[in-house]
Order: sequence, then C-alpha cells, then structure tokens
Amino acid sequence: LGDPGRNLSMKSFGLFVQDDFRATRRLTLNLGLRYDVTRPIKDSKDQLANYVPSQGVEQVGFGISEPYKTNWTNFSPRVGVAFDVFGTGKTILRAGFGMIYVQPAIRTFAFSGGGLNLNPSALIPGGKGTMTSFLVNPGNNNETDLIDWSTNPVQGSIFPINNPTLASCSADSPCNIFGVDQNLKTPYVLNWNVNLQHEILPGTLLQIAYVANASRNLYSTIDLNQPNQALSKQCVDTAGGYADADLTACEIAARPLTNCTVGGGTPCYPYIGYLNFLGNKSTSAYESLQVTLTHRYSHGLYLLGGYTWGHAIDVAGTTNNLASSFIPQNSLDYGAEKGNGDYDIRHRFTLSATYDLPGRKSWGQMLEGWQLTSILQWQTGPPVLLFDDFTDLSLTGEGTNASNERWNIQGDPSNLKWSAKAPIPFLDASDPICQSVATTAALQESLGIAGGCYAQNGTILYPQAVGTFGNMGRNIFRGPGFLNWDASVSKIWHLSERVGLQVRGETFNVANHSNFASSSIGNDLTTPDSFGRAGATPDVQASNPVIGSGGSRHIQLGAKIIW
Repeated sequence: LGDPGRNLSMKSFGLFVQDDFRATRRLTLNLGLRYDVTRPIKDSKDQLANYVPSQGVEQVGFGISEPYKTNWTNFSPRVGVAFDVFGTGKTILRAGFGMIYVQPAIRTFAFSGGGLNLNPSALIPGGKGTMTSFLVNPGNNNETDLIDWSTNPVQGSIFPINNPTLASCSADSPCNIFGVDQNLKTPYVLNWNVNLQHEILPGTLLQIAYVANASRNLYSTIDLNQPNQALSKQCVDTAGGYADADLTACEIAARPLTNCTVGGGTPCYPYIGYLNFLGNKSTSAYESLQVTLTHRYSHGLYLLGGYTWGHAIDVAGTTNNLASSFIPQNSLDYGAEKGNGDYDIRHRFTLSATYDLPGRKSWGQMLEGWQLTSILQWQTGPPVLLFDDFTDLSLTGEGTNASNERWNIQGDPSNLKWSAKAPIPFLDASDPICQSVATTAALQESLGIAGGCYAQNGTILYPQAVGTFGNMGRNIFRGPGFLNWDASVSKIWHLSERVGLQVRGETFNVANHSNFASSSIGNDLTTPDSFGRAGATPDVQASNPVIGSGGSRHIQLGAKIIW
C-alpha cells in the first residue's frame, strides 16, 4: 500500500593531508591524516521516521529533527615506513598502519528489515506526521493471511493507494519496524602490516609478511522486541503444549513492547512486531602470515608463488548479504554470535608461471615462439552456518525471521563432513544415539517435535528444549575446499617485423577435479535429505557456468593477430 517512491540522499565530504619524505638515506616515512563526515540519510519530503524508546515511532520533522546524529570526530591517521636494513638495497623492512572509516550507504538504512526504512509514522497510532504515502511490511505474512485479490480488488491493489485509512499498525495487526540508534557511530577498520623482503638471487625476491586488521563499531541489528521466552513457554504450556499452542499468538503476547509487565514498566507500543534495531555491536578481526616468492622475468621464466595462513573472527558476520541485516539467535546475547568469519580461509596457496621455450631457427618457425603458462590454486573450505529455519523451538520467532536458530551439539564439530553423494545421517527419534542425549523430559519433547537427530563420527546434533536456545556456535561447520589447475600452450608466428599470429590452446581445470560451492551445501537442520550435502559447482552456484571458476574441464582454442 502507498507510494514506494522516495527521494533519498546522504551527503558526505572528506579532507586529507599527506607527506612522503626520506628521513635518512635508508629510511623513508609516509604520513597522512584524513577527516570524513557523512550526514544522516534524508528524504526530500521528510518521509522518514525512527523508533525512540521514550516516544515510539516519530517522524522526522515532527517528533525528531533527524533519524540519528552526525559523527563529527572521524579523524583517521595513516603511517608507512620503509627501511633498507643493510644499506645494500637487497633487504627491505616495511610497515604500515591505517585507520579507515566506513562510508555508510543508503542501502544500509533504506532496505533493512524487509521494508523501505524508516517506517512512516502515518501508520502508527498517534503518529505526528500527516503523510499519505507509505510502505509497510505487516507482521502477519503467513500464507493463510494473504489477501484474496479477486474478492478484494481495492484493498489488494498493487498500485499506489494514497489513503492511510486502508492500513494501520495495531495490537491486532502489528507492523515490523526498523529503527536506528540515535547515537549511531561510524564503523572503522584498523589495518596494519609488517613485512620483510629479501633478494635471495638476482631477480628473485622472497617476502614474509604479517598482515592484520581489526574492525570496530560495525553495524549490527538486534530485535529490541524479542519475546520473553519464559512467558512464551508459559503460554504454550497453558494451551496444552507445543503442538496445540498458537505459537505466533504466544510470542506476540510475550513481546516487551506489547506486555508492559515483561518490559519492566517501560512505555508499551503493541503496534510493533519485530523491532530490528541498527546499532554498533559487531566487531571483526583478521590475522595472517603471508609468504610470497617472485621471480621477475628473465631467461624466459616468470614465477609467482604465494601462501597465506589466515584466521578471521567476527561477531554476526555478513549472513543474508548485509552484516546490518543479520539478526542474532538471541538479541539479548549478541556476543554469542562470535565465531569464524564467513570468509575465514585458513590456508591458501597459488602458483603461476610463464616459460618461453628456447627456440632456434627452423622451417616455418616451428621450433621457436612457443610459450607455456600455468596457474595452480588451492585453498581450504570456508565456514558454513547450520540453522533451523522452521521449527521455532526457542519460542521467539527469531529463527523463522532470519534463519539463525541453532540446535545443541555434543562432540567435535570437525567430525561432521560434507559430501557430494549423501547427507549427514539423520536418525529417528527412537534411535539409541538420539536417546542418549535427550536426557530430560524437555529434550525428549523437542526430539519428538524435530523427529530425530543427526550423528556422524561421534558428534551429535539434536534439538534444544522448547523455550531455550541451542549451544551450537555460529559457523562451526567447514565446507569444501578449492583445487584448480589451469594451463595453456601458445605459439606465435612472426609474419613481418610488426605483425604476428598467435595460436593458443587453453585448458581450464586440467585434472578435471570436482569442486563444490560451500554456499550450495544444505545447511537447514529441518531438511534431512540434503543436510550436509553439496549440490553445485562454484561456477553454476554463481550463475556463471563454464566461464566462472570451479567447473569441469574445459578446453578452448583461440587465435589473434598482434601488431
């Protein structure tokens, strides 16, 4: 309902000063300082609003002057050092440090929470504004609640309707709200590195580097209106148990902004369903050892080899495409989302080489102009998030809201192995292995609801008790690694002094090694037929078959004129 058109803008500016100078014959310094300011998101007609705990949802220009405050102190230093250790020019020590503020994007604020931010207060009882255009994401999105277009042609119109009386947010039909901390900080990243480069042979360099970064005040989203589990459980038990209760009704009644008793006497706003609130709770860190061997082109050979050991840790990560859209399993315990970063590649090795074969004069230039090239890539698999997207055992509704509710685990997560042929074994609830971990009546109940448990190599995944959260960490499962070798052979004929003909034969994935995409692995705990099973190659998963990396062996021939 309403006119979805918005004229949004974010104004920003940056200033910097820098100086590079040679302190001594062997020491060079690079110094800099940058200053950045980004003003809050703005709509040309002030058709934005934000959630204020003491006031509810307030429209910009009425209850509040802007959605959040401007950060005026974003100064970031940069320092670089290069030192000729022995004064010979063959051994160089370098170090660098930089503090970089994130440039906020309109997308961070305009498309979070499933609707066009920030929800206009014309929909809210007592709203300050008089707007007649809006876009809302009602809390009840079940299939049974969908409008019958044939019998409701006016209310169900897909065209803009500038009539706020046709929709409202109320206790009977709460709306999902996206809000922003009014004291929102600008996220920043600290980067630093130290590396030593040494010429071990003429034209051959070995570099060993420590490279790291740490991010602070990263955007995070929590549900400020997460249902109180104790009250949800009481409602479920009163209704006769999980199977007989109206889970949605129990969760709505247990929301702090709906039930003042739960909220500790704070103002209540029963027209709010999910209240996805943007703040700065997320952090990340990365450390790595990087070794690089470079042989500059000489005697027909060019060689570049690199190995990286790295470890990325973050809180919440980038699940669901944007870090700011990730809702934690438990909004009251955001720190529990700390785990391996979504792109945590522990080991990576690359080797590329080009070699011009020695030639000699011959008939038709057949013994000259030949070149061989090869690229080898190998890396270990990234983490995969395992979640329950359906059952809602926590009685918060958060799992079905953001695909992040997790079960319990007993045993070493590394015992769980992905496969291209078969999923991780799912055992019936009556199986002795499942029974061995369901040691209480509450765990027996949830085991019956889920229908069983997963077990592999001594590690068991089993559903947590109703009204609780599981102990399974985020990103504990490892997906498939990547191994690929590409090679080519080329021959050039010199047709004249300035014109040549090159013919190439190129093979991608020479060994025809099977690679699978981590993102194609079944990771929903409620899908036993596909859980832990990889189903697509990386090129197909990325909608870039054949041309993308990770596909089966492909051979191509080509020719080009060089002049």
